[in-house]
Amino acid sequence: MKQILYLVTTCTILFTSCTNDVAGTSDVFTNPLDPVTAEETGFETPAVVFFPATAATSVGGGVTLDIHAMEVDSIAGSHIQVSYNKAKLTLLSLSQGSFYDGAPEMLFYYEDDTNVGLIDIYSGFLGVDSASVSGTG
Repeated sequence: MKQILYLVTTCTILFTSCTNDVAGTSDVFTNPLDPVTAEETGFETPAVVFFPATAATSVGGGVTLDIHAMEVDSIAGSHIQVSYNKAKLTLLSLSQGSFYDGAPEMLFYYEDDTNVGLIDIYSGFLGVDSASVSGTG
């Protein structure tokens, strides 16, 4: 009798806990660099992806946004321009990520035009070698 009760309890827990609709987990499993998700949402690669796509903060608070290059081929340099509402946002810091790690003589430079609300990000390889990177990062 105890074995039957144990089996019924175990099966009940197993089958009722296997669901995709777990409270509080909406958008937790979102991967901005997933090619399947990219195809499902209708954007083509190569692409520049911001993650998270939306963010909320309070006055005086901060938010970290990542910029990713998705499925690029033989990229030797880039210029990314980001516009923002200068009355509501201020750039606190900007740093190079790991996509170009190990690259020889890498240039990374940015300008923040606070009068217009425009950030220009420049990256590229210096020198005569034809250095480049490919992939997602």
